[in-house]
Amino acid sequence: MELITGGRIQGTGSIMARTGINSALQIRSVAGRYCLDLSEIFRPVQAFLLALFAMVPLLVLRRSPVEASGHGIALNRSILIITGPLIMACGIGLAGDAGRLWDYIAALFSDNVVGFLSEYVGSYFGDAGSLSDDIVGFLSKDITGYFPPDMASWLGINSFVLFGVNLEIRSGKIKDARVTLYGIFRNEMFFVASFFDHYRRLGVDQFIILDDQSEDGTFEFLCEQKDCVVLASEARFGDQITFFDERGEAKRARAGTFLKKLIPQKFLKGKYAIYADADEFLLLPHNVRTATWLLEALEERRIPCIAASLVDFYPKHVSDLRLEVYPKSFEELLDVYSYFDGAPLLELREGAWPQRIYEGASIRLFREHGIKDVPTFLSALPECVLQHLPVPSPRAAWLKTPIIKWDPYFWLDGSHNANVPPTDKALITMVHFKFTYDSNRRIEQAMALKSHSRNGLKYFQYHRLLKAMERTGSEFLGPKTLRFSGTHDLERVGLMKWAL
Repeated sequence: MELITGGRIQGTGSIMARTGINSALQIRSVAGRYCLDLSEIFRPVQAFLLALFAMVPLLVLRRSPVEASGHGIALNRSILIITGPLIMACGIGLAGDAGRLWDYIAALFSDNVVGFLSEYVGSYFGDAGSLSDDIVGFLSKDITGYFPPDMASWLGINSFVLFGVNLEIRSGKIKDARVTLYGIFRNEMFFVASFFDHYRRLGVDQFIILDDQSEDGTFEFLCEQKDCVVLASEARFGDQITFFDERGEAKRARAGTFLKKLIPQKFLKGKYAIYADADEFLLLPHNVRTATWLLEALEERRIPCIAASLVDFYPKHVSDLRLEVYPKSFEELLDVYSYFDGAPLLELREGAWPQRIYEGASIRLFREHGIKDVPTFLSALPECVLQHLPVPSPRAAWLKTPIIKWDPYFWLDGSHNANVPPTDKALITMVHFKFTYDSNRRIEQAMALKSHSRNGLKYFQYHRLLKAMERTGSEFLGPKTLRFSGTHDLERVGLMKWAL
């Protein structure tokens, strides 16, 4: 039997899901073991300590001579301004569930300590950052895990207000559109014209795009689009922040992960919305006429989300990546990047998450060229050495739920998928233009900013892959490669399905 405080197993780092049972002593089974949960016993202690802490400013006010000078009055007012919300929170907490205030305190503490370690410890380890990541992960999860959840919902305050992640409209006005698409863009001039052209033809009549401080004209282009609402935030996509998720748990992650949730929660409550990156182009089955028709079908059947096969499209030869093209439409992209692996990526399952059944083009190419998932600090080693290290090939995304109905029960859990399994009756396709003329620039940007997961490590592996292919003059084509001629190609090989 192991001791648990605040819903976390001591010594294992495993997170315990709270059950909401009010009994002071709870026994739960975790990983096949029974554990004693004393978090409810500690709540009165937490409430008592908070009450004592709240009385400090009152004692200061009583003992401070306000007649002596105006400074005393200013000091007392400052104390009240700073501690007033805390006093109010303590009062409410004593009447209800005081322990939840600890989440806020813990998150602020974690934010400062983790920020220091991320910046300074990480810098000593260069691009690798593995030790820093481990320490940061421990602090952001394990320290805050000692405190009860739901602080944000308890105070009735949005987490972006608590931690200063602002979100403002820079251009356009939100309207009650039939089909809204939202996304986060940074320096996407290569894709942006074809992106808007494609989705407008699908039936999207409102775009909500957060511009992540673009420098190549993307922001100006977005502001010129009459059907586009342009958002801005001081938080960059890769900034590390602490926030409360939909379950009320304090988490530390990239701001981009949080902003993907915040945009629809703020502007699209109770509505379906499409989420797409600039290099992702949604395709629908031949009998689904428009995105409007699709959303109406999902609404009618009360389906909260739908899955999409995330299919890499690529050119024939690595030399085609040097063709200087500036596509204005999806068709112009297909003029060069029209090949894909014609095999089903996943198998839909009723009431469960889809199961992966094929590796996909990216992993196939990593495997064919001996690219291993090695940290960047080993990049100085020869490729012949890296290829024989006992590590697997890099991973690549294969599933996305790009359409979700945003209400209190359904949300984006991470970067790609909803919090509930998608329907097993329908499957759409998200064409992912991973290998284009713009690929090298995007890879260099991601490696420099380290704004993606694992400090952009996957982009380092794509960098190694393209270098290896250039050295050998390789083709992208594989044994399952097909050339795209229409959505019937995707349906025929199992990358798309419609049985609703």
